[in-house]
Amino acid sequence: MYLTNCEEDTAKLTSEGCSFTSGSCNKIRKVAIIGAGPAGLCAARHFFAPGSGFTGCLYEQAGDLGGTWLYSDVTGKDRFGLPVHSTLYYDLWTNLPKETMTYPDFEYQDEERSYLPSSRVLQYLVDYADYFNLHNYIKLHHHVTRVAPVGNSWSVSAMELTTKVEHVSMFDAVIVCSGPNIIPVYPQVEGLARFSGRQLHSKEYRKASAFEGKRVLLIGLGPSGIDICFCLMPVAKQ
Repeated sequence: MYLTNCEEDTAKLTSEGCSFTSGSCNKIRKVAIIGAGPAGLCAARHFFAPGSGFTGCLYEQAGDLGGTWLYSDVTGKDRFGLPVHSTLYYDLWTNLPKETMTYPDFEYQDEERSYLPSSRVLQYLVDYADYFNLHNYIKLHHHVTRVAPVGNSWSVSAMELTTKVEHVSMFDAVIVCSGPNIIPVYPQVEGLARFSGRQLHSKEYRKASAFEGKRVLLIGLGPSGIDICFCLMPVAKQ
């Protein structure tokens, strides 16, 4: 999601190389990016490249970059009381070849495999940030609480989670790269609310060992359902 405010002539700005949306915009100099996952890192690499004419920062709620590829044993809420973003489970491997998930200007180094463990994908993202010198732009443990238009600019309020101090900064544009996976979707199944056993969404699944010797029912045979089923088969009773 790309947010701008503007009142200037689009044709004039286009001739000057300015990016724009909705027909018109003003020159963009200071940019806020929300989310340090694959999309946010890519945006930062281009906006904050040397000589780009842009400045700004990248806000990340977690303690490191990676987005959904950053593994954590924690489910539900983190130590700050915020929903854990990542849906990653411990033994996940990619179900798409790396060639379809590679940035065009940065290849995997010394990696011949096409299907990779999640830890290798995370390392690739870290290497990408290292190579393009993105770390100085990333504000870790910063939770964006409000984005509001102010004239031709945007006011961004972000809570520094470790200190509980809220900072308000002005930007010419805001790019939202927080991803679609933070809110789980539950099926409407009759009787589900009366089930007395443990219920959890795949977003909260982490390790197969937690289900050793148990009878497990999986609802949904999408990529996650099939993958988790194969993980559970060696350890679950049924």
